Amino acid sequence: MKKKGTTICCSVCSLLSVLFLALAVAIFVLIQTGFFKEKIDNYVREQLTLEQGHKTYEQWLDPTVPMYKDFYVFNLTNPVQFAGGAKPHFVEFGPYRYRERRIKTVLEHTNGTITYTMERTFHFEQFKNFSDNDTFTTINFPYAAALYSVSGDTLKETALWFLKEFLIKPKPGVVLQVKARDLFWNYTDPLIQKLYEHKSVSGLKSAYINFQFNNSDLDRLHNSTVYSGETNSQLTAQFIQWAGKKSLGIWRSYANMLNGSEGLVFHPFIDQSETIIAFISDVQRSFHLTSSEKVTILGVDGYRFRTILSEFRPNPDYKTPDYTPDGLIYLGVLQVPEAPLWGSKPHFLDADPSLLAAVEGISDPVRNKHDIIADVEPITGSTLNAHQQLQVNFNVTRSSMLFPFDKITPVYFPVFYLDEWATIDEDLKGMLNKLVFVPLTAIDASIWAVFALCCFFSLLTGLVAINRCIRLYQLRERSEEVIPLLPKSDS
Repeated sequence: MKKKGTTICCSVCSLLSVLFLALAVAIFVLIQTGFFKEKIDNYVREQLTLEQGHKTYEQWLDPTVPMYKDFYVFNLTNPVQFAGGAKPHFVEFGPYRYRERRIKTVLEHTNGTITYTMERTFHFEQFKNFSDNDTFTTINFPYAAALYSVSGDTLKETALWFLKEFLIKPKPGVVLQVKARDLFWNYTDPLIQKLYEHKSVSGLKSAYINFQFNNSDLDRLHNSTVYSGETNSQLTAQFIQWAGKKSLGIWRSYANMLNGSEGLVFHPFIDQSETIIAFISDVQRSFHLTSSEKVTILGVDGYRFRTILSEFRPNPDYKTPDYTPDGLIYLGVLQVPEAPLWGSKPHFLDADPSLLAAVEGISDPVRNKHDIIADVEPITGSTLNAHQQLQVNFNVTRSSMLFPFDKITPVYFPVFYLDEWATIDEDLKGMLNKLVFVPLTAIDASIWAVFALCCFFSLLTGLVAINRCIRLYQLRERSEEVIPLLPKSDS
């Protein structure tokens, strides 16, 4: 009976050991072939689609991460000397900080796309001692723009001269005094109002000049459409239509195409070697970014992406002439009528050295302070930290006909630069942890735990089986021993 029980135990333990080993091997093979990774990735993609009920959808609709737009103003300190032909000298002031809100209203959500309108507003927040009521001296950009718009047209030049000499009081000069809030958002003066009255000469469609828009009609009154990621996660949040336009219509050729997302979120599972694209509505063009390094923001690892240098090189498709210095992008097409307005990175970072050499008082650019960056968490595609920066410059030229611009030395005159930025906070970090990182860690740990348990039980039952087999062998040896027979007695 004892021998039979040992035999059964040996057989059962051997079978269990083989089964546990087979299961461990199967799990290991599935891990190595990416079976579990594919299932986990699909789970992540599902959680990150812009779908009602998902946290990512709620964040996309109304981001809780604080977003700001900081302005830094270049105050001209030598206006008289500048009008006489000297280099302009500046003192930088700022930041003038505005809290940004982007609230989307969904109009339609179907077939893997979302159509919406957006209220994008800015509210001034006092920072240090800077007030948006501060006054600065800068180039007389309305007059400079008017000179540009009539340049080469003798009739219009004469009309502008007549307006300046006889209809506008006081007569416009090379520079003007302007309050910070008016410079950023809505500026008007007697010249602009008079030019607006004579639209046939000026081409103005508004009595205000706007470098930036607060609660822009483009976002508020016109529909935009993006992919939700439900049918293809690689397209998550990418634009199909912006402000009612599927093609921008202001550039040439491919430059009119809508590419990329708004820059707050990208598709999941971003590789460090790939190029990501962000569409920046303020300048109505897409920017390509490549990863330069790894970063850690609030304990979350990510890749730092920067704009590629060719974005700020002459490109005829973006109406940038070949003779344009490196480091500038044309913004004049965004104004009506077109104005000699150019964008650059702050302090002319990555630009032709002649641009910075033509002005005084502006410090050399610093890469980590003045570059355009997006720090992206690669699994979720969430932006951990971003700085969309742009310096606004006026291409000031000399006009021999129209005093007082007859002695000026031509220069790309920096007016201000802005830094639109946002950084992940503890609340969003907690949301990402709860939504993705903790489940991923738990699932991954569970798979390896099951693998380890299978290995352990395979080893344990194998040892037991070996022990029982040895015991069975010993029992068999004993049973086969020769037992001496008792001698028969004589009857």
